[in-house]
Amino acid sequence: MALPMSEEPPVLSPSRASGLDAITAESVHLTPNPSVKNTQRNFVVSSARELPLLQQPNPFDGSEEFNPVTENEEGASYDLIAPYGGGDAPLHKLERIADVMFSSNHMLKILNNPRYLAAFREFLLEERPRSMATLTYYLNANKALKAIEYANALVRLSVDVPPKEVQVGEGIVGVTSNKLLEQRVLDGLNALTAEELPAFVTSKCITITSRIVEERNFIEQPNMAWTTF
Repeated sequence: MALPMSEEPPVLSPSRASGLDAITAESVHLTPNPSVKNTQRNFVVSSARELPLLQQPNPFDGSEEFNPVTENEEGASYDLIAPYGGGDAPLHKLERIADVMFSSNHMLKILNNPRYLAAFREFLLEERPRSMATLTYYLNANKALKAIEYANALVRLSVDVPPKEVQVGEGIVGVTSNKLLEQRVLDGLNALTAEELPAFVTSKCITITSRIVEERNFIEQPNMAWTTF
């Protein structure tokens, strides 16, 4: 029985062989580019560490002023915690921040900054249009008070210091004050602080919290998040 003869490989021409060698060498040195999903996933994971915490632990947990009431004590079982007997109880950090955020000084910072005032005015136009009258009243009263202050500055620097060529009588003009106008400005500021500032701060806090929750959901569920692209 005759054995089959082995087939010899085809002979390539020199030009074709050199071309195949070039393609093989190029494919060896090629490095794959990172995919768009991997790049976005690495960016999201790295940015997860920069998100602020949604809640913080109570720093006064276990302290003397927040002792829970035990069931063995008579007459105090209806209380959640025992009353603090060491004088004025210290305020929590969130309470101190709330006092600052809802204060008239914070309202003044917003009103005296053109950028913050524009954001505050835009909020009133969209969410509380009836409160625009309060803001307009305060701004007009404050402008009138500033006009008096500007007039007093001119009197001190120029009117009460005439040149030698100007003959004036005895006495000085002096500054002008209007206590009633100052009280009106303060009343307008108090009205904005009591009604509009809490609504403005609450709206900003809701916006920030919603953005943080959306970003955390985007990070914790990447497979569902990528389907939206």
